[in-house]
Amino acid sequence: MKTCILCCIFLLLCSFEAQASQGPLVNSAPRFLDVYASRSHLSKADEAAIERQRRSDSSIDWVIPIKVDPNALNFDRFDAFLYDLHVLIQKSAEQGPESQFGEIWHGEVSLPGDPPGRGDHGGLRDVQLIRAEDGRIYGTIRIGELVYSLNNLSSGNQILTKQDLSRLNDSSNDVIYPENSIRMIPAEEPDGRINQWFQPSIPPIGPPSPPPERIHVIRIAIAFSPAAEGDDQAVLLEQVQAAVSAANASFFPSDVMAQLQIAAYARPSYAETSLARTLSDLRQGSSGPLWLAHRARDDQYADVLAMVVAGKNTWECGGVQQIGSTKATALLVVRRGCLGQGTLAHELGHLMGANHNPENVAMPSPYPYGHGYRRDTQAGNPGWSTIMANGNCAVGCPRLNRWSNPSKKRPNGEPMGTVAVHNNARVLTETKSIVSEFYPNPPKQQGDTSTPPVWLYTPQGSRILTDL
Repeated sequence: MKTCILCCIFLLLCSFEAQASQGPLVNSAPRFLDVYASRSHLSKADEAAIERQRRSDSSIDWVIPIKVDPNALNFDRFDAFLYDLHVLIQKSAEQGPESQFGEIWHGEVSLPGDPPGRGDHGGLRDVQLIRAEDGRIYGTIRIGELVYSLNNLSSGNQILTKQDLSRLNDSSNDVIYPENSIRMIPAEEPDGRINQWFQPSIPPIGPPSPPPERIHVIRIAIAFSPAAEGDDQAVLLEQVQAAVSAANASFFPSDVMAQLQIAAYARPSYAETSLARTLSDLRQGSSGPLWLAHRARDDQYADVLAMVVAGKNTWECGGVQQIGSTKATALLVVRRGCLGQGTLAHELGHLMGANHNPENVAMPSPYPYGHGYRRDTQAGNPGWSTIMANGNCAVGCPRLNRWSNPSKKRPNGEPMGTVAVHNNARVLTETKSIVSEFYPNPPKQQGDTSTPPVWLYTPQGSRILTDL
């Protein structure tokens, strides 16, 4: 039996190598990703970092060193070898704007066997890459509930991680005190206009017509525990930045005029025990064990404070104290292994008043229309869910990077929400001005329009990061 298994493994590896040795599927474009024939270029530190990444979460299938050709991103269509899958990647018609991290590149995956010309999978095969000013390329390639994450080790070598999101603990118990939910009431806009989407009682019969909205910037401080950081801070920061970029990519297509901006990082000396304990320690503010995270938040005018922990596989992916927030309670925790699941955006949604899909709600929501949307798999029609919905589908319903909104439709014409129950985009539109004004904008010199620098706070002191 063991001999048979070893033979099967050998043949499988040979098939991977055979695919890797083939020429690009797109003749004019270089192959974007490819595997190495050997690992002799890796140092012992790199090998150790790869092994730690592989063992960091049970949802991770493998981590391998990868070759990246950045010139492929100059083409509209190119191929990539993902070690166990050979795919084509098509550049999206709409590309993301320049972010504080660099150029955002969006695309979509085509799989072997797809009908010719088929495209627009509605986010189920999304590619988001960040091309930093220093030339680093990192980001994610998502195919249903599989995520391939591209990252750079501190040595400069690049790795590809395959993660199965269906194996994460996507629990609906991420709100510690659902009975303490807050109904946030928007204030007047600077021009004297009150957000016209806000209705104090019964939601309207038809979809509301949103007024022209200005973009509200929500500044977020990101703290991380030593366990979450591990021995390669560079990979963690790239994963955080990819999660923030994914959250930003979710807002505009959902008609939510908001964007996140990283204000600061903090690395406190902190020993994790549980997600609930970490939330409780955050609530203690500047006098608690996570005082350094609060100093970073206060110094850099961050509206929201997030704590990234390593956690355990049995922990929920993230958590908040309640639905809705004040300046004092705009705190969230997210497990590092869940950053690729959209958990950062999900927990932020709770702080802005958004709730789960009704099937996974323990207490009444502060907004009757403020629920996520989930559509189970039907015959010939795969299931899916929006950011605030919890999966738990019998067959699987991958999370799309969108907020429930009845005025938005899937490629097949399905609405992505309902007016009376599933409209988280409306909630976020009503509350974004509140959250973005928990702190004033950081002071600037007159005429300075640049993005404020990002600081890293440690127990030994603070410094500006040259690379975000």
